[in-house]
Amino acid sequence: KIHLIERNQIFAFAGDLSLAERFRVFATTSYPLLAQAGHKFDYATAIAASLANNLRLTGIEPQAANLMTILIHEFKGNVEACLFTAGVNPRYLDSDHFSCAMGSGAGAALPFLNFLLETFTSNGQPELVDGKLFATWAVKYAIDRLAGGVGGDIDLAIAERNETGQWIFRELPTAEVHESIGAIDSAADALREWKRSFSDSSGTEPVPKPPRQ
Repeated sequence: KIHLIERNQIFAFAGDLSLAERFRVFATTSYPLLAQAGHKFDYATAIAASLANNLRLTGIEPQAANLMTILIHEFKGNVEACLFTAGVNPRYLDSDHFSCAMGSGAGAALPFLNFLLETFTSNGQPELVDGKLFATWAVKYAIDRLAGGVGGDIDLAIAERNETGQWIFRELPTAEVHESIGAIDSAADALREWKRSFSDSSGTEPVPKPPRQ
C-alpha cells in the first residue's frame, strides 16, 4: 500500500483499492501545479477537488468514502506530508504533529508509536534512522497483535537528501527493513536483561499467601 509516484512523491493508503487508484491518478496529473502553486495547500486542494468530483460522478459521497491517504512531496525545498481523510480532506503534518497511522491497525500502532517517541525523543521529531526503526516497530507491533486484520511484509519508504542536497524518495529494500527488525529483537533482549537485573527472584522474599477464610 506504499507507492512511489514518478519517483518524486510517496503515496500510501488504507481502505478501498479502487478509490486509492483514483487518488493516485489525480495526484499524478495535478503534480505540475506544484511548480506554480503559491502555497502547498493549492496542490492538496486541487487533488481533493478532482477526486471529490469524480466520486460524485459514480454515486459516492466523498465524505463517506472508504479511503484514507497520505501524500509526501517536495515543496519549495522542503518535504511535506499531507494526510487526506476520506480522500478529500487535506491536513498537512508539521513539526508539532508529525505522526499518524491509518487503517485497521492504527488503533494498535499509533499508541505504541507515541510511546516510542515519548520514550526516546521526548515527543520531538526523530532523526531519520530512528524514524525508520520506530515505524517498523509500530507496524510490527500491530501485526503481532491483530492477527487476521493486519499482516504481510513490512514495507517502508523514505525521503532523504543525497550528497548534493537534493531530495530522494525511495522504497527501502527488504534487507534494510530486516535490519530494523533485528534491532527491535536486540532491544527486546536488552529490556528483558534490564528487568532481570533488578527483579531476580533469588534473595527476595516470596509473596505471602492470602490467609484462609
